Amino acid sequence: MQVGTSFVASSRSVVVQTVGNPDDYAPPGQVEYRIQVRLSDGNSGNGYPAIGDQAQLDTSQHIQLAVPAGRPVQVTARLVDKFGRPMSVPKARIGVAIYDAGPQVTVNGVDLDKEKEDNGTRYRFVRAEVVPASRGKVELTTPARTPFLWVHGNTNLGPEVRTRWGGLAADQDGAPASSGFGWTTELAQDTPKTANYRISSGRPTGGELVIALYLPVN
Repeated sequence: MQVGTSFVASSRSVVVQTVGNPDDYAPPGQVEYRIQVRLSDGNSGNGYPAIGDQAQLDTSQHIQLAVPAGRPVQVTARLVDKFGRPMSVPKARIGVAIYDAGPQVTVNGVDLDKEKEDNGTRYRFVRAEVVPASRGKVELTTPARTPFLWVHGNTNLGPEVRTRWGGLAADQDGAPASSGFGWTTELAQDTPKTANYRISSGRPTGGELVIALYLPVN
């Protein structure tokens, strides 16, 4: 089972939104199913757990992916098992949407949003850390006494590489992707803490690990 569409991006980054209802195809507690997104440029592929680390019961998720600007790109979303094998489930309903990421800031060759919005709050880019993926981990010292948003992701890691992100309230697997970004919001803390994004399995063939800080716009 799969759906697809095509698009031409105006910048080198797009936001991919997957839509699905695991009640249609995943038994209670089942964590094996994913909505997998693949782009025709060959640089990015992604999978989303149907039920996440915290028993999330909705597969509607988003992630930011690198794309070639100004060129047609095909995108396909399909239901797969944990090994990436296509699944055929008669009742399953899945979808995918593509959004332009908007104005960008470039840090060491990596494009990041100038601003992001989450749950009605607008956040503005402050700083980023970009390191070679061969280092295995990138860290961010978080601010004190203010809520914030932080971006975690990677570029061009190669196949069969898995990642994990560690925030202040959760430590979870990253979605399997050769290139892409996710983001997390955090509550204000009394003192600075450390967030990280790291390789959990596999050996990168190249690319970078990226972590970026955004603060609320007053």
